[in-house]
Amino acid sequence: MSTPDIGALVAPLIAQIPSASWPLFLAQLERSAADRYRHWAAECPEHGEVLLACGAREDEVADQIEAAWPPASDAVASQMTALLPEAKGIYLGLFDGLTLDQQWQLQADAELQGSAAWRGISRGVTDGAMLAALQRCSELEEESSQALRRLITTPPPTTQMFLDDSYLRDFDATVVAVSGNDVALDRTAFYATSGGQQHDTGMLGTARVVGVSRRDGVVWHTVDGTVPAVGDSVFGAIDWERRHANMRTHTAMHILCGVIWNIYGVHVTGGNMEPLGGRMDFDFDPLPPGFRETVEAAVNAEIANDRPITISSVTQAEAMADESLVRTKTSLLPDIATIRVVDIEGLDRQADGGTHVRSTAEVGHVQIVKVENKGKANKRVRIAVTA
Repeated sequence: MSTPDIGALVAPLIAQIPSASWPLFLAQLERSAADRYRHWAAECPEHGEVLLACGAREDEVADQIEAAWPPASDAVASQMTALLPEAKGIYLGLFDGLTLDQQWQLQADAELQGSAAWRGISRGVTDGAMLAALQRCSELEEESSQALRRLITTPPPTTQMFLDDSYLRDFDATVVAVSGNDVALDRTAFYATSGGQQHDTGMLGTARVVGVSRRDGVVWHTVDGTVPAVGDSVFGAIDWERRHANMRTHTAMHILCGVIWNIYGVHVTGGNMEPLGGRMDFDFDPLPPGFRETVEAAVNAEIANDRPITISSVTQAEAMADESLVRTKTSLLPDIATIRVVDIEGLDRQADGGTHVRSTAEVGHVQIVKVENKGKANKRVRIAVTA
């Protein structure tokens, strides 16, 4: 798709205005572009942050020009007001019949044209404030162009199948993006490292998955072997032994957290885990007598109770109003519309995005292998999970 020279399209209108006021007229067109970005943000809320930032840059361009340039006379201002609807119609008409990606591609090109236009205007300007404003306008246009291009090349968010079914061991998917040895799929059962839980490993086609990460909602699978191409259908299989070990360990950490909260009412200050081992830090000062023995016995009693574990979701507002969902000293609730909740019936209920077993009995046995003093009001509990 080729982008027309927008400056040439509106040149006949601009030519009707005294040259000294051209930047002021272009500033009003920048406001129209800002409105366009806000329209896109409402249409695509998943990209709202990026699009609204682009819109804010368009407004800043207009602000820069209007602050640096002397106001137009009443007659010229009226002339610009009369010409503006036609100029806006030319600009907005360029998007008719285009897909959203094509619209963003056109706008990215338009931003570069705008950047060049501001640089061109600066060649006839000697005033320092005006030159600084034009330089800033050129930079802002380039920033928006780059942001749009990143948006166009960023694949859509990955459907994370493990959120609904932690026991899913294999799946079919389509490759939507490739970057070196990193592969993005339309959907995946592979867990990406986050929240203290390590990533899954396994196979993607004939390649070994050695790393999984999530960026901007897209799950990237780092593979060792033949990298599939965009559009390929692939079969994925996770390393179940590692996944199940992570599930058992993650649930054990929640049991530990629930036991300590229910007995002592103490918050978590940190944590991390690996398959069949982990540590959690708690806000104890000092540590209660008999802590290790009391907690280990209570954790294993809860495992023996075979408590069901269920997954549900709540709204952000509901989560903020439910103090039981936050066991950390500092609230770590994600800023998203829907919060996933892991509920160990009658023991612990937390906002969590990890993988878990179906009941506490599936965890096995938990041993507290070490309790460490990591400073004032910070005691570290290390656990091991065994069969």
